[in-house]
Amino acid sequence: MALPSSCPSCNEPLHDRSANPSLTVEGMSVIVCGSCTCMATEAEPGRVIDHYRARVWGGPPRAELVERDDGSIRRIDADAERNRLEAKLQALRAALRVGDTLSPSVLEVGCRQGAFVEAALARYRSLRVTALEPWLPWRDAAASRGVAVQASTVESMDAGGFDIIAEFDLLDHFAAPAEHLRALRQRLAPGGHILLGVSNVVECAGSTFPHKLRLDTPVGFTRAALRRVCAAAGLSAAIWEDGRSLFAVCERGDPVVHDVSADAASSLIRRLRENDGRLLFKRFLADRGPTPAALRAAVKVAEGCRTEAGHRALCVSVAAACERAGDHDEAARWRERGRTLPAWASQNVA
Repeated sequence: MALPSSCPSCNEPLHDRSANPSLTVEGMSVIVCGSCTCMATEAEPGRVIDHYRARVWGGPPRAELVERDDGSIRRIDADAERNRLEAKLQALRAALRVGDTLSPSVLEVGCRQGAFVEAALARYRSLRVTALEPWLPWRDAAASRGVAVQASTVESMDAGGFDIIAEFDLLDHFAAPAEHLRALRQRLAPGGHILLGVSNVVECAGSTFPHKLRLDTPVGFTRAALRRVCAAAGLSAAIWEDGRSLFAVCERGDPVVHDVSADAASSLIRRLRENDGRLLFKRFLADRGPTPAALRAAVKVAEGCRTEAGHRALCVSVAAACERAGDHDEAARWRERGRTLPAWASQNVA
């Protein structure tokens, strides 16, 4: 396998490494598009059904992983799952408000075990909902909840004319996500909308950490990258952030999009590198404790940070380790360090 020759989101060439910075984690390459900041990893195109099945063997979505005190990355708890489901329902509400149908027809693509459809029908009783889930165990689980679900992909279904097509945590499994979005677009009713939910690679815990660079998710979306891939599929998108998730309500259109700033891709790479380094150091502190030698090393690491977010997050992590060790004075010093811009940041502001 190799890195793609063109960006999965905007289709701009990726062969120019000076314009498209890359990094390597445990032998696996990652490249960030200089035009839209999409993060791409090595992938094979594969069959359509393989991208759906990747959700099964690949593990939870990036947005459903959270960083723990010991530096490990684990699945969110039940309360956080309920909060994320509520965020999806609020996104559906946004899609319903821009439509003009009293009893809209809704299609959820890749419904998993049917939790979203069940909650949506309980809140909005006028909906007419159909769901697709090609993975049979999940299809059966959704059907047991009373969901009208078909064991199919959207690419293989003949029906269309839906007022709203909803899809969550599926798009980043496709090596060619624009093609998948075109399949959704073709099944919209006139004036219909597509509701998308994907993980926000900038905010997710350890997006380029070794065990998160998985073959099942070859694409990582930023806000700009999501807008560009929607535009490539002939969709105009209103996009917003909700924690570790990005949501978009899309309609047919020919939007005008612009490239990101010249240093945006390099800045993203720096932020990802610093976040992964911070996680490794956090694990070291959890194992060894905030010893004088470890704190001296932490000062060097903090001085080496080149993004405000990375500097602040490292200081907060060290402060938390000191608090767990009972050294509250040292914790206070590190929290103050995190609130103070380093010298290089002050020079940039000037």
